[in-house]
Amino acid sequence: MLLRSAALWDPVMVAEWVSFNVIDAEKQDRARGWAKLKQFAEQEGYARVPYGHQEGACPLWQWGAEQWRTFEAGQVTGLRARRLVPHQATFALL
Repeated sequence: MLLRSAALWDPVMVAEWVSFNVIDAEKQDRARGWAKLKQFAEQEGYARVPYGHQEGACPLWQWGAEQWRTFEAGQVTGLRARRLVPHQATFALL
């Protein structure tokens, strides 16, 4: 997303805007990864992604491993945690 305006942008204002999750690339990446995992599970009938597997440009196995490491470190809360808990056994194999 580009910020276009005739006015100059205050860096502090932009930082606050980003901190309010108006722009959150990490959240978008998680959403894309989750969608790819759901697509994979629907196609294969299971969610245990093989080592090194990619769905298009998405390194799905790596994405899942990163989600699980973050979860195990206690850094995942809310909806994200509720989505991962049912797949705990699957991710534990990573």
